[in-house]
Amino acid sequence: MSIISASEARANFPDIMNRAEFRGERILIQRHAKPAVAIISIEDLKPTFWASISSINKLHLYAIQNYSFFKNPVAMKI
Repeated sequence: MSIISASEARANFPDIMNRAEFRGERILIQRHAKPAVAIISIEDLKPTFWASISSINKLHLYAIQNYSFFKNPVAMKI
């Protein structure tokens, strides 16, 4: 993982995007010597994104299957 400053990221943003997208490089951007954000390719993001969507869908499915949830929200235990 590369670590760069926010000012360097600002000056070279197109290059940083290309490094992440085409080379799969993960880039950590620091502000005032502290980690602020990371830039990763969409391919690296997909597993995390779909895992979060799956947990939302599970909760939705639980609510549908347990109709009492809609009548009495306190009855829901997850």
